This record gives sequence, C-alpha cells and structure tokens, in this order.
Amino acid sequence: MTLRDMGSGVRACLTAIGCAMCLASTAALAASPYPQKPIRFIVPFGPGGATDIVARAVAQRLTEAWGQTVVIDNRGGAGGIVGTELVARATPDGHTLLLATTSNATQVALQSKLPFDLLKDFAPVTQLIDAPFVLTANPKVAPGSLKELIAAAKAKPGSLNYGTVGGFNLLMMELVKSMSGTDITAVPYKGVGPALIDLTAGRIHLMLFSVGVAQPYLKDGRLRAVAVTTARRVALLPAVPTVAETLPGYDMTAWYGVLAPGRTPRPVVEKLHAEIVRILKTHEIQESFGQQGFITVGSTPAAFAAQLSGSIVKFRRIVQDAKVQVE
Repeated sequence: MTLRDMGSGVRACLTAIGCAMCLASTAALAASPYPQKPIRFIVPFGPGGATDIVARAVAQRLTEAWGQTVVIDNRGGAGGIVGTELVARATPDGHTLLLATTSNATQVALQSKLPFDLLKDFAPVTQLIDAPFVLTANPKVAPGSLKELIAAAKAKPGSLNYGTVGGFNLLMMELVKSMSGTDITAVPYKGVGPALIDLTAGRIHLMLFSVGVAQPYLKDGRLRAVAVTTARRVALLPAVPTVAETLPGYDMTAWYGVLAPGRTPRPVVEKLHAEIVRILKTHEIQESFGQQGFITVGSTPAAFAAQLSGSIVKFRRIVQDAKVQVE
C-alpha cells in the first residue's frame, strides 16, 4: 500500500467516523425527552400587536401542558428580519421557536438579500390562524371612507401617509395604492405600539391593523374603520365595507404560524405540532381568538410549508405589478 493509499484510507475512515458521530448525536437528540428546558418563543416585532396576542396565548398553554416555561422574546427590527435570523441560527433542538407571520414571506419578495432562506433554514410546525386586517384612519386628520381617501390622495399627491410595521402591512397598502392610482407615503415603525401612539395622536393618517388590535380604538372613537382587507365583510365589523367594494379583486389576509430552526429533529417537530394543534382545538382558545377576529387553522407541517411557498409567489407578483421598490 502506498502512502497515498494510506492517506486516502485514513481520510475515508475519519469521514465515516464523523458521519457516524453526527448521526448518533442526531439520534440521541431525537430520543431525548422534549422539552428539557425553557423554550424561547421569538416574536420578531415589538410588543403590542397581534403577534403578541397570538404568541402569548400559545406560550401560556404550552407552559401549562409541559411544565416548562415558554418565554416570549420580542425582537423587533428590520421589519422582522432581526428576530427571524436569531431563530434561523439557533440550535435546532426545539427550544427556540419563531412566531412567523405573513411579513416573513413578504421579506423574501421585498429584499434582494436576506441572512437566511425562509424555505430552507426553518422547519414548519403549523399555521396557527388567519387574521383579517382593517384599514383605520385618525378621524381628525383623514377622510372616513376609502373613496374619500382615494379622492383626497389624487387631489393632492403625497398629502396622506400611513404607518407600516413589516412587509405585509407595506404590501397591503401598496396594493391599494397601485389599484387606485394614488400616492400615499409610507412611514415605517419597528412595532405596532409606537405606530398606534402616532396614529391616535394624528402624526400619521392611516394604518392597517388586525381586527382584534384595532377594536378597542374603534369602539372608543380614537380611530375610524375605513375598510377590511378580506374578500368578504368581517363578522366582528359587519358595517365596515371591504376594500374590494371600492377596488374589485382586492383580497389580503394575514397568517401566523410556528417555525423551528432547520434540522430540528422530526420527533420534536411532531410533538410541537400535536400539542399546538390540541391547544388550537380547545373551546377556550377558539372563543378567545374568535373575539379577536382570528380564524384558527392548525395545519400540518407540510401544509404550512406549502402556505409559505405560495405566499412568496403571491407577494412577488404584487411587488412586480405595484412596482414596489425592492431593496
């Protein structure tokens, strides 16, 4: 045997040993009891929005079911990219999770480069809910109907503005602008809380919120409901028209779901999926979410993966048709 042959044999042996050790480590991790320690549930936006409502409801019941604390960690920034990247780079053992939203899919459509691959660097667990949104206006500084808003925006381009948190808020309104031929200025925020403060104070004119988040402000008159984003009117706001009643064909509904880091062992994903879906089926959660205007889903990991890829295709089309500036 030559030295070259011996070297090749050693390298092959080391490679085989390394692969065996990796497989053994993965198998041991999959066989370990889960969860073994507190779970960090990353919400990639600041506190105060629908993401918080949904994440905290699920986290509380996972804590009760498993006896391990599920900690909500709000990591806002860059339209959700900061918190999402944290999960993409986390140890894939199921102890770090992401509250994923439609904005995660819009990031792919809006950003030329991201520090993660949404379809490759995450393990889908389940879609939690669908959430209708409502376009709201400060009644002191903005017209009250969508037709009036469009007329005002056309009469004086750039005179109106809207707050946005994340890519989905941006694309919802950019689609309105594209379909109506108007120029309304986007004002970005890191979280829903600061945007609500500015909207109710009249520093911005418009913003889209989930129906549940908007309800208290609509009831006390601080905000006015202009139109809902779904194809049909929403049960909680039956008197509020849809955007489609003014702009036929408009239909935008948000989704929220759970992603784990890629390479998370299948048994861990399956245990997470089974427990979260059980929680979503409880009368308590369905009633609570229903009062917020949410529709519970509880899809399979495969169905949620299809939802992610389908959303990316849809939003890329909107970006192209609306001529949204891509970074």
